[in-house]
Amino acid sequence: MNPRDAAAYILIFNMYAAANRWAEASSVRKMMNERGIKKKVSCSWITVKGTVHRFIMGDKHHPLTKQIYYKLDELDRLVMISESGVPTDKSSSVLHKERMQQLLDHSERLAIAFGIISIPMHCPIVVFKNLRVCNECHSFIKMASKISGYEIIVRDASRFHHFKSGTYSCNDYW
Repeated sequence: MNPRDAAAYILIFNMYAAANRWAEASSVRKMMNERGIKKKVSCSWITVKGTVHRFIMGDKHHPLTKQIYYKLDELDRLVMISESGVPTDKSSSVLHKERMQQLLDHSERLAIAFGIISIPMHCPIVVFKNLRVCNECHSFIKMASKISGYEIIVRDASRFHHFKSGTYSCNDYW
């Protein structure tokens, strides 16, 4: 493998994260920083009333940032409640909390939250993304479609993802 290619590091990071080995995942990120290796910036965009709105992870530059994050926090709370039955803090681990905050800031989530506050209920929310949607965001979008009542379509680097009323067009095989 090419030691300058971020993809291998991200794969290793994701394997550690999936195994809840947050210290090791953090060390992979640290190694990337020390070696000057950066992953490709994730970007999502949505068109509303003929204007393209672009979001990157953790974006705070949109004029409606406050409303977008408010809606995103509300959705995240409702998704957590509907998955567990009660509002919970998924983990006491500082690294896990940091990862959950990073997930909350993913560009497709920001675009979807913007869509919910900007698009009439009878219209689908259509988001485009330059990279593949992660597993956590895929699950989040599925639940967000159920909670919000919106049909949500996300076109990522691999395919179109259609979410409606908490279901996904491929029955979770993606």
